[in-house]
Amino acid sequence: MSKMSELSMVIDEMIACGEGMIKAATKLKELFSADAQPEEKALSETKAEALPKEEPAVKTYSKEDVRGILASKSAKGYGKEVKALLSKYGADKLSTLSPEHYAAVVAEAEVIGNA
Repeated sequence: MSKMSELSMVIDEMIACGEGMIKAATKLKELFSADAQPEEKALSETKAEALPKEEPAVKTYSKEDVRGILASKSAKGYGKEVKALLSKYGADKLSTLSPEHYAAVVAEAEVIGNA
């Protein structure tokens, strides 16, 4: 038998072996996914409902983040709107803006120019 035909036979055996492994893995997956009892599913759903709901995470911004966003809006010609936004939160410039207001200022600044 030539080396090419031997190689061809080995490759065919490898393909058959791989197909067999895929069939076996599929059957295992079916067995384990169908094996879960409806009672167990109901219990896990009840436990999930009993857990406290997480509050959506509020993104925190640094002064540099806020400065970049506001500078971008000012550069696009919305300087008056940016100043009005800062004064709404009791600041005449970014350095006097309280960090607790950064997220709110960014949220409102994102709307400027999008109307």
